[in-house]
Amino acid sequence: MRAALMVMIAVTMPASAALADIPPGPNATVWMVEPGHVWVSPGGTGPSLSEAYAVGWPGEADATIHLELRTWSEDPIVGYPAEDMWYQCDGIATFAYCAAGTVADAPTDAEGRTTFSQPPRAGGQILGDHQPQVMIGGSPVIADLPLSINSPDVNGDLAVTLADLVPVVQALQSWPIDPRADFNVDGQIDLADIVIFVSVYGTACP
Repeated sequence: MRAALMVMIAVTMPASAALADIPPGPNATVWMVEPGHVWVSPGGTGPSLSEAYAVGWPGEADATIHLELRTWSEDPIVGYPAEDMWYQCDGIATFAYCAAGTVADAPTDAEGRTTFSQPPRAGGQILGDHQPQVMIGGSPVIADLPLSINSPDVNGDLAVTLADLVPVVQALQSWPIDPRADFNVDGQIDLADIVIFVSVYGTACP
């Protein structure tokens, strides 16, 4: 059994958080149970985070991101709006997301908890030294989130077009492999990756 990865971070909320009746400066706990990988598309047709590819071994992994919000007095923050919680890349990268493409699954519940598990509507990549970073009302939560992401929308312009096919075809003959085009993270660029690309060709943000 792989141990859960959990980090508690103190986040200073911006003044605008008062609009949602949320007290400033809550305790935010963000964690993942397993590392994983997903390919994404602007149309949101990739695998869910809860059915991610396992990294380093065959099979699936539950790469759902969990979030808990509590006040400094340890009371749960209930009903924090889903649209005010999202994730993005923790640094400069090509990862881009459609409007509401990476928001939380639901507002925080009676325990102050919510998750991020739905297929992202996004393009580009979060690979290598980069990780997703959860944002709460515009403020980042710094935590170790071992989730990698790539997309048939290789250039991250939120549309899968002929311009994205070029690097994928080039990757078929490259070594070492180009991780941007290894959508199922099996260590090779092959027909399976082309099938994934073709399945979302022509898609864009809703």
